Amino acid sequence: MVPEEMPNGVTAMSSDQTGRMGVAIAELAGLRLGWIVREQPIDDQGIDAHFEDADYRELATGSVERRGTGRLIAAQIKGGSSWFDEPTARGWW
Repeated sequence: MVPEEMPNGVTAMSSDQTGRMGVAIAELAGLRLGWIVREQPIDDQGIDAHFEDADYRELATGSVERRGTGRLIAAQIKGGSSWFDEPTARGWW
């Protein structure tokens, strides 16, 4: 996944750029599901982000309150196509 226009005619991204794009896409997907998304910036055995299910309720003031449920998913996020070379019964390698 390369942006349409890269500086100086570059046709590929660095692994850092690819990784950041993968995290951004995963964060957007979680937010669209209404989850709380917490990026894990410190290397913790490969966990890149935590996603938490959330409950929402409308307050008398008209604003919406969001509360985490405590149900968490720890995710290792991969952004480059090289991570999807070999499909297996349990995922990709």
